[in-house]
Amino acid sequence: CSWPVLPGFPLISQLESQKYVETIGTLLKNIDYSTHFIYGGNADFDNMKGFFRSHGFDKFYGREIFSDETFSTSWGVSDEALFNKSLEILKKEPAPFLSVILTISNHPPYLYPEDASFKRVDSNENEVARLNAFKYSDWALGEFMFEVKKLPLYNRTIFVILGDHGFIADEFDQNRSIE
Repeated sequence: CSWPVLPGFPLISQLESQKYVETIGTLLKNIDYSTHFIYGGNADFDNMKGFFRSHGFDKFYGREIFSDETFSTSWGVSDEALFNKSLEILKKEPAPFLSVILTISNHPPYLYPEDASFKRVDSNENEVARLNAFKYSDWALGEFMFEVKKLPLYNRTIFVILGDHGFIADEFDQNRSIE
């Protein structure tokens, strides 16, 4: 929604964020786009469902659409599982639509399925877990784009890829001390 990220102050969960503000969701909904949010975790976390509902999104897909056997961390399912499920959803979605997909693999504890077939960083560096999580996330996104290119929707779709926040060094330092 183009709101700045302020460390320690998540706007999404603040009462002020529930006031009407035009977003891409409200603008596109007003011209008959279907709007939805796909996330591999709990859609109520940090008031995401409430926030997006207040800002033009109708459908919410969260952890409940994945089987219990799906690889997950405390944040939610792996990026690969999320993108695969997103493909299933997007294939059925009538045009025009706006879809927001929020991934979690780039969050601590930086875990991903061991059987994922991406080339890992082989290093003794302290940041190897984070670097491999980044590589995994990049690989999963690449696989998603490879598959979505096969769909008719690809030629009529604009893809915008953003991070939900930057890397917080203190967060990494805290995780390193735990390892």
